[in-house]
Amino acid sequence: MVKALGYSIDTFDPADPGRLCRGREQWIESYELDARSDGERVVVPRMVISGSEFSDETARDAMRGLPYSGLTIGQAFRAIYATEPVFASCEDGHPGDVPPDAVQREDYAAPITGGALSTWCARWVMPCPEPEAIDQAVAGGADVLLEFGEAPKNGELGEELRKALFLLQGFRTEGPPARRFQSVAIVAVLEHVKALGLVHLDKHAPSLGLYGEIPAGASQALGKAANAVGALPVPFAIPPMLARWDRALWELRLDWRQTDQGDFPVPAAREPAETWGRAEETDRNEE
Repeated sequence: MVKALGYSIDTFDPADPGRLCRGREQWIESYELDARSDGERVVVPRMVISGSEFSDETARDAMRGLPYSGLTIGQAFRAIYATEPVFASCEDGHPGDVPPDAVQREDYAAPITGGALSTWCARWVMPCPEPEAIDQAVAGGADVLLEFGEAPKNGELGEELRKALFLLQGFRTEGPPARRFQSVAIVAVLEHVKALGLVHLDKHAPSLGLYGEIPAGASQALGKAANAVGALPVPFAIPPMLARWDRALWELRLDWRQTDQGDFPVPAAREPAETWGRAEETDRNEE
């Protein structure tokens, strides 16, 4: 089986966010989308990272999600933001799953969808100096990562940032598809941090979206981290959770320099005519 790490870099319009993983996750719709449509539009740099594991270039048996690359969310995030302070944020975690290093914890009763009952949830943040701390926070329910240029005062998040985080995370609905983040709130959060990471859903496991300042050399740093765990870095034109892996592999093969890079590390399909690239060539020849 081949392990691969897919990534895309583009720009993101929070007022016109587009799709996330089909059938798994969608953005929370906001009244502010229409209110901003005739006003100033804020465009945010974005990098989306996911992974896959498959047996050949057709990727028919692909398992999709960042963990299938061999990298964790913490390792991928810290490959790009290596040294600066990072906090994780959880909005509706289980009180029994709160990590011991969490701070600013608030327990509250949340109504259960479709009924009059409620359940206890925990809202908290956690400083994450190492990749392992990020992964511990994510396992405890955090799905927002905040990258700071300098550490917050007193080691805690300010009230204005916490209000912006509530706009981002606090209006969730269950799926399918799940609606976990309000896109227009990304701009409000970025007024307080350099970048934020959102744990998005891919088909079988989570992926990672980065919004805000994407460092120069991010692709190279991510590729180095992928090579360290034996994963093939694969660039995508659009976010990997929306794209076809067989097409991305075909495009990567076209640019592969065998003399410098060796043999292409993905086995050819047993039925070559059914791969994405050759199918496209067949269609062109028949026109």
